[in-house]
Amino acid sequence: MNGDGDNIGDFGIIPRSITYIFDLIKERNNSEKYSVKVSYYRHNTAFDEIEDLLNDDPNQIVKIKESKELGTYIQNLSTVPTKNSNEMYEYFIKGKNKFTREFTSFFTVTIDSIKTTKSDDSSIKNSTRTGRLYFIDMKAWDCENTYKCCNQHSTEAKYISKSLTPLAMVVAALADNSSHVPYRSGKDTRLLKDVLGGNCKTVWISNININSTYYDKTISTLLLSSRVKCIENKPVINTHPIDNSP
Repeated sequence: MNGDGDNIGDFGIIPRSITYIFDLIKERNNSEKYSVKVSYYRHNTAFDEIEDLLNDDPNQIVKIKESKELGTYIQNLSTVPTKNSNEMYEYFIKGKNKFTREFTSFFTVTIDSIKTTKSDDSSIKNSTRTGRLYFIDMKAWDCENTYKCCNQHSTEAKYISKSLTPLAMVVAALADNSSHVPYRSGKDTRLLKDVLGGNCKTVWISNININSTYYDKTISTLLLSSRVKCIENKPVINTHPIDNSP
């Protein structure tokens, strides 16, 4: 996700995407105005807390909340406007320096596109389209539990040990079209509700090791990934009209 070194050829997915986002905005028609904001947070599994990686205040408390209007969101999370790729990359590095591989991190880019059009009666109408890019670096999960969970049919899920990872349980439920998906079984899965089975186009990338020492991890990772392929998301364009009345 991050890549290594200062050479552009060694950049990972996130640095390359940051550059691509602003290059694409420059190519777009001037009739649209763009607002780009970034946030960066992680799930500290040691204390089961959400930590804001862009906030320097150690006393700032962020919590996962839900509402009908916003869905699942993080209260008091820093959302920083960025004007160019250099600014966004600086925020990425700031959060990356606080990030450890033991935790799941969420680097989120929110893009608002405001488009102005003229109707037949010459009145001007504005509308906003909102898109959100999630770059999620998942921590390693328990191989044995993941393997067990993904080999169980959803109707047998209630008999699975409570020690099974919430992620594997959610993936199994979605892949089997279960009537109940246990998103609330963990904080990671609550935050992944849109990404897995929701209003998103999702690309899932699995890292494996060909060394025989990691045989169990490789098998469980591939097994989980094969179940993820069965999940159907329902992405829609998020367009909202803007009231131009005085």
